Amino acid sequence: MRRLSTLVLLASLVLGTAGKLDRLSEAERTHFAALKPFLTDKDQKAYLKLKTEDERNAWLKARRLWDRYYALPERQREDIAAGKVQKGWTDDMVIMAWGSPHERRRLAVSEASRSELFVYFVEVLSDGKVMLWKPGSKQTHGAVDKYRWELRVYDHEVVQMERRPGWEG
Repeated sequence: MRRLSTLVLLASLVLGTAGKLDRLSEAERTHFAALKPFLTDKDQKAYLKLKTEDERNAWLKARRLWDRYYALPERQREDIAAGKVQKGWTDDMVIMAWGSPHERRRLAVSEASRSELFVYFVEVLSDGKVMLWKPGSKQTHGAVDKYRWELRVYDHEVVQMERRPGWEG
């Protein structure tokens, strides 16, 4: 799963922000990757236009995003950066690690006031790299294996993770 988060970060670099991300410290790149799913394209551009790390950190704090990430224990932040999603995590932590799910739907479950299914499509490339599939991705042409993660989230907590074979992209 560590390779999965690294590839998610690399994919975000390729999508047009690579030049501006170069000037970020490693810590900034890590928290930017984790918080990116909660930012609009306009917000991402505004953040990356700021000149100093202090300005960028203040920007995140003003939008209450800083604590969303840094209120978590260091070990959990490391697992988020490595893409090591686990049972017991909050839905926010999953989204920080893997981004928004490909599919997100409500479930009718009596054990929870709110229950959802998060579905992530994963592809394994011929060189062994593991990547989260995104709509419009051309990587599936080189995929040697495809599977999906289905996460059941009850009251904002992952209660079950199931790896299932195959998917249609």
